[in-house]
Amino acid sequence: MRLRRPLAALGAVLVMIAMAACSSPTEAAPKVQLKSGDTGTDVSYPQCGRQLPADPGALAIVGINGKVANVPNPCLHEQLEWVRASGKPLMHYVNPSNPVGEDVDSWPKQGVTPHGICDGSQKPACSYQYGVDRVTQDVTQFLGVDRLADGTMVFIAVEHSFSWANQGPRALTDEAAAHASNLATIEGMVSAIQRFGGQPGIYSTGSDWRELMGKDVVSGNRLYGIPIWMRGAANKAALPDTCRQPSFTGGRVVMAQVAGEMRKKSDEPDLADPNPLDFNLVC
Repeated sequence: MRLRRPLAALGAVLVMIAMAACSSPTEAAPKVQLKSGDTGTDVSYPQCGRQLPADPGALAIVGINGKVANVPNPCLHEQLEWVRASGKPLMHYVNPSNPVGEDVDSWPKQGVTPHGICDGSQKPACSYQYGVDRVTQDVTQFLGVDRLADGTMVFIAVEHSFSWANQGPRALTDEAAAHASNLATIEGMVSAIQRFGGQPGIYSTGSDWRELMGKDVVSGNRLYGIPIWMRGAANKAALPDTCRQPSFTGGRVVMAQVAGEMRKKSDEPDLADPNPLDFNLVC
């Protein structure tokens, strides 16, 4: 089964982004066209309590949950209000996990999935359901809406710092099974993002993706063609090269990021802020 939305359309020069209508789930949100070369800012729980710039750039990306997948970003709504006040388009990212543990309170005990029936075990069916559950919680509880504005980009942050089936005390001993389980979680999250009216994407690097998922996505896979927000640029000057990194999903790299902590170490003349925010370039 392939993704129902024509994700390859994001390969156009203009990337269509929708403003998320978080104050009213039924409110129509204006479409905004972002051109290659536009720049923007992403914020989440690490920026809680920080005074944010009046202008986030051409776009803003707000993390919905905290470092633990089933808790909210504690300053989510303040950051959403910051974006609304700026009048700039909004995207989101979510932090996933796949604890595959029967002793994990939020681990699903039931569900019907493309991988079969979840029965509470460590099989991909329950990992898929876990991914669905996390996005459902992100949208309905943390954002507090019934539906995202159609087309709102929601990136899934695939990083090795979270809980995965091939890492940590609950890690599966079968590496292939662990990778399959992790992939199923992302599939569940993608499915739920689409169901809520959003456009899914992946935030990662090729090395993190392959470490956690085992291999690149191939044609025919449920994740094939998903757009990528590529992290890992050493400085702003390296962002165009980051945009040209090979795709690990078969989808277009639509945005590249240099992290704030990396920017501090770079020789950039515009870094008056001793703790600069992440900086993103539309590819």
